[in-house]
Parts: sequence; structure tokens; C-alpha cells
Amino acid sequence: MTLDWSGLYRVEGVAIKNSELSSTESTKNYIQHHLVLRPKIVAADGLTIHSRLDLFNNTNIPNSQFGQFFGSGIGDGTPTSSDDSNVLSQNEADETLNVTELYATYDFEFGALVIGRVPLQFGLGMTHNGGKGLFDHYFDTRDVVGYKFAFGNLTLLPMYAKVDEGQLDVSDDVREWITQLDYRNDETDTAFGLYFAQRNTGRVGGNDAPTTIGVNTYTLSGGFNVQDLNFYYKSASETFSFGLEGGLRKGKTGLAPASGGELSIDALGIATEFDWTPSNSKWKWRLRAGYASGDDASTAEDFEGFAFDRNYDVGLLLFNHRLGQFDALGSSSFRNDFSVGGATQTPSSPGSDPDVESLTNAFFVVPGFERRIGKKWTMGFDIVWAQLVETNAVINNTVTEIDSDLGLEFDIRFTFKPHDKFTWTSGIGVLSPGSAFEGGSNGFETDTVYGITTQAAITF
Repeated sequence: MTLDWSGLYRVEGVAIKNSELSSTESTKNYIQHHLVLRPKIVAADGLTIHSRLDLFNNTNIPNSQFGQFFGSGIGDGTPTSSDDSNVLSQNEADETLNVTELYATYDFEFGALVIGRVPLQFGLGMTHNGGKGLFDHYFDTRDVVGYKFAFGNLTLLPMYAKVDEGQLDVSDDVREWITQLDYRNDETDTAFGLYFAQRNTGRVGGNDAPTTIGVNTYTLSGGFNVQDLNFYYKSASETFSFGLEGGLRKGKTGLAPASGGELSIDALGIATEFDWTPSNSKWKWRLRAGYASGDDASTAEDFEGFAFDRNYDVGLLLFNHRLGQFDALGSSSFRNDFSVGGATQTPSSPGSDPDVESLTNAFFVVPGFERRIGKKWTMGFDIVWAQLVETNAVINNTVTEIDSDLGLEFDIRFTFKPHDKFTWTSGIGVLSPGSAFEGGSNGFETDTVYGITTQAAITF
């Protein structure tokens, strides 16, 4: 038996001025850090146990790898001594250890058996993202039993996933049937794949879908039955690379609106990535573009919102941090309001939120470039332009027609990488908000937003 370790430690600092686009110019800032350990036990030839341990986790954003804020105090709100008072304490609150992955693989001649809690990664990471990036804050996992068939460059992985185990003697489980097909040819640097998943519940008792979406209220009337279909294509050469991923979500939610019938889901997302590096050049030119359908808040029978995985970032500010004085993107259906220090933030006050926003209800184009500065430094620059797809927004519990322009963002980053084990990057973002953030007839302020980030990661 052998035991191998790998992992990641990262520290991140964020300061954003005027995230609510108001002339009061409030500033939010925080520092966070996080440690990931990935022990791997090789029990026998071909038999391996994989795991992942997360330390210093953020209790305000559970089931993530967001990291703990600097300043995790010991105060409990009703102090009686220095042991439960932040202003009198001599130490910080202790932290817990979370186990986020645990699975075994058994290799055979033509494939491998997989069983346990595994990370899910597919294509560009637009929908299914295992959170393997240096500064990813989220991850996708499933409890599965599957077998990976290998046919040369082609692999086929059917899996059965149990998302939630209900009562053992009642058919109220949440389960998912998954099939993943991948082709990879290293000689031609070409890859493509298909991913299909069907999630359902056996009966209404296992359906816990939210019964309030925007201004609409629903009642549970049946089981949840939704299908996801994704495809991707990648191709690369010495100077050019191209990636494309598309995702489609359809199905029935088991929710009944007041008007009758059943709420259905019909959502679409597309992401494209282009990179061009001229031969013997220090420059690298790139283009990111995509589309995510948005939900029309004025309809109660259909939900059309598609959300990219929150690890998929195209800008430092837009689609990363919540902005404005209302939910312009209509993303509240994909997240909980963030709470810290006992104060729950509502959709009208996002100033205390970290990066919990989702890329949804938008068409975006992001041109940019990178330039090497010596052997250890790189400079990058991006311009983020975006427009809303659906312009019916919920403001003060009322459906309001707003403009589509989300504005223009300018990001610049400097990255220092002295060797493969250490990366430090700092960025500055400036967003000139578009008229969408005015909230139509509400006439909200749309002052400029400024953001600064600095991030360092050590891998081992």
C-alpha cells in the first residue's frame, strides 16, 4: 500500500467600491483562505481510494470551497466573558474539517469501476465543474456507481447517482441517471463529448423544489423530472485553440401554479472560447462569448433561466459579484441570500455579498489579450460587454420592464509565477453600468463600480 498527497493552499483579498451603484459609494472588502488536501491510497495494483479534505471552510456558504474569512471571531452575540467576546478575545474560533470527496476506482483491462462521491467535470466546465482551478470557489459532486469503458480514444461512462436518500421503505429518493461520452486524440489535439443526465424523484414526497420563484407561488403536485444534455468540442494547434460547449435543460418540476398545469423548465446555454498565439510571440489574443437564457418573470407556467456554473467567470465584477439595487439578472432562483454576522442580505442590498453571482439571462462578448513580461510575469486585459436576454425583472415584488444594457467592464491583471508550485495574481476591474441597472421607471443610480483582487496559490 502507498499513500500519496497533493493539495492546494490559497489566500485571496477582495475590495469592491460601490457594488450597489449608489452615490453613497459603500465599500466591501474581505480576505479569505482555504486548504485542500487530496490523499490517495493505492491499496493494490489497480485499486485506488481517492479523497478530498477541505480545511478552513466558510460556514456562511456551505457545501463549497469558498474559504474562511480572515476574522472568524469567537463572539456569540451575548458575551459574558472574554471567552465569548470578540473585543476581549485572545484567539480566533477553531475550524472544522470537511470531507467533500471519497471514492474508489478499480482498473480493468478495458475500463474501470467507479464507486463513491466523485467530482463531476465536463467540457469547458460551463455546467458541470469539479472545481479544480486554483481559485475556484465551488465544486460539483455526486454519489455514484459507474463503470468507465475505454475503446481506444473513446470512453463511455454510465453512472447511477443517488442525490438524496429518503425513507428506506418509501420511493421518495432523488436519483440521477448519467451517461458521459468522451473522445480525445492527443495526436491531433482534438476532443469532444456528450453528457446526459436525468434527475427525478419517485413521488411528490421526495420533491423539495422551492415553491416561490420571483412573484409566483406554487404548490407541490408531483415528482421532479428534468433532463440535462450537454455537448462540447475542443481543438488546438501550435498557435490556435477553440472550444465550444452547449447545454440544454428541459423537464417538469412537479410545481403547480395558481393558473393550473405544471411548471416546466426549458433553458439553453452556450459558451465559446478562442485563443490565438502567433508563432514566437509574447502576445496571446483571446475571445470569450456566450449566451444564457433568462426566465421571464411575468410568466408562471415556464422557467427559462439557464445558469452557468459559478466557477465559470468571464469578468472580475459582472456575473461574479451581485451588483445594483435589485436582482437585474434574475439569479435569485439559483442561490440563497448571503448572511454574515447575523444580518441576512436581501436582493435589494447586495453590498455584503462575496462572489455568489451566477452568469444567467445574458449574452456576453469578452475580447482580451495576454502578454508575457519576462519569464515570470504576465499581463492580461479583458473587455466585458453584456446584454440581458429577458428584460422583465422583479423589483419590490413587482414585475417591471427594464432596459437590456448591462454596461461595459474593463479588467487588467498581472500574474507572477516564479515556478510551477506558486501563482500570484492581482487584478483591477472597472464597470460602467448600463441602463438595465436603472430598474426602468424606478430610476436607480448607476454610478461606476471599482474592484481590486489579489490572489496567491501554493500547490503541492
